[in-house]
Amino acid sequence: AAVRRRQPAGRAFLLDAGDWTSSDLAGPARPLLNTDFLGFLVLAVAGFFVARRLLRSHWQPAAELGSPAFFWWALAWSVCGIVHEIDRFVPHPLQLATTVGTVAVGAALLMLVRRRLAWPIALYPVTALLPFMFVAGTVAAIEAHPLADGGYVAWPLAFAVQYLFVAMLDREPGLVRRAAPAFHVATFLVAVAFLQVEARWFGREVFDLSQQTLAAVYLGLLAAGLFSITLALRHGVWPFRTHPITYLLAAGGVLVVAIGFALLGVNLAHEGTAWRGTYVPLLNPVDLASVAALAALVPWQATLWRDAIDLPYGRREASIVFGVAAFFVVNCMLLRALHHWAGTPYGDGMLGSTLVQTVLTVFWTVLSVVGMVIATRSSRRVLWLAGAGLLGVVVVKLFVFDLATLRGLQRIVAFLVVGLLLLAIGYFSPVPPRVAEEARET
Repeated sequence: AAVRRRQPAGRAFLLDAGDWTSSDLAGPARPLLNTDFLGFLVLAVAGFFVARRLLRSHWQPAAELGSPAFFWWALAWSVCGIVHEIDRFVPHPLQLATTVGTVAVGAALLMLVRRRLAWPIALYPVTALLPFMFVAGTVAAIEAHPLADGGYVAWPLAFAVQYLFVAMLDREPGLVRRAAPAFHVATFLVAVAFLQVEARWFGREVFDLSQQTLAAVYLGLLAAGLFSITLALRHGVWPFRTHPITYLLAAGGVLVVAIGFALLGVNLAHEGTAWRGTYVPLLNPVDLASVAALAALVPWQATLWRDAIDLPYGRREASIVFGVAAFFVVNCMLLRALHHWAGTPYGDGMLGSTLVQTVLTVFWTVLSVVGMVIATRSSRRVLWLAGAGLLGVVVVKLFVFDLATLRGLQRIVAFLVVGLLLLAIGYFSPVPPRVAEEARET
């Protein structure tokens, strides 16, 4: 009889529980407290529990095969549940930043599990954080910029977790530690790219900078990234001190190549007009960024030589490449000054101007003579030969091009200056002996 009296009450309780589950947990205003997410959560927790139990099994196949299989299975359910919740409850403009922050928090939890439970496999999914950040940053850059719509919280958190991860990799044993240098360099380069994207948006939308000023800012940030490597290594700053050669060669090499292309593009495409349409030599954005890029190359290369790192090129080859880059930049500065002060074209039709050709002839001659005099005083035979080669180019240019195109006073000035400086070279700048050059290098 007592059992019969309790049956209606039990049925009523179950009916009430069903109504509570369908109305309270599945309600649209209850993120994380709905039947869908709790289902994902139960499956994930069960999978992690089984994976942990199998890891302690004395049966080797269960520990080596079964435990990883259940771990990845549980992780997949966790990811599906989080993606489901973000898609269902987070407004669309905030979804990307929320996903970045959630992934960063999940990576931090996995790192905590690795440390507290000594579970090495828990660190493997964290390796996907940096590629995910790169893809998410690219998407954010296409839509607006990464710090928009809550990104100012999510992205600093993601970079903090990523650097905690690379710090943990340095302490990991075996094969995992071998990947640490690659993650160090990749994290640094992604951070530089992140700054480039943010600089583009703030420069364009907040400060209303022109396109050529933005290009100069890009070049300046690349130079700042390269300079930060050498400066941090000099002062032993983490994380650079952990893998100094990798940072110098890999990260530095990538930045040097990027600086080379950016230096070429910025100087060829932009005439150097600064804010409000003004132009000041050496103080306009293009000139300042170009000088900063060249200046950043010097300590980077000096650090490579100081640490006696085996390089596929020597001092002579490095000096030649740097000299060519500096010669290119100085010539572009001169052409920009002529464009603003004398009205000569910059870009298409630039080399067709007779004024430009006259000034280039005189400038190259003066540059070669100054270089040869310095080379004689410092016993730098290679520099003297470079100046002599440039002077030979000037002489060829005089008789092949200038003689046919220049007229009147411009032709007289060009030939007179070149002739006088050629006479001065023989007296002030004889070629340095080869013995002195070899002694100086050793």
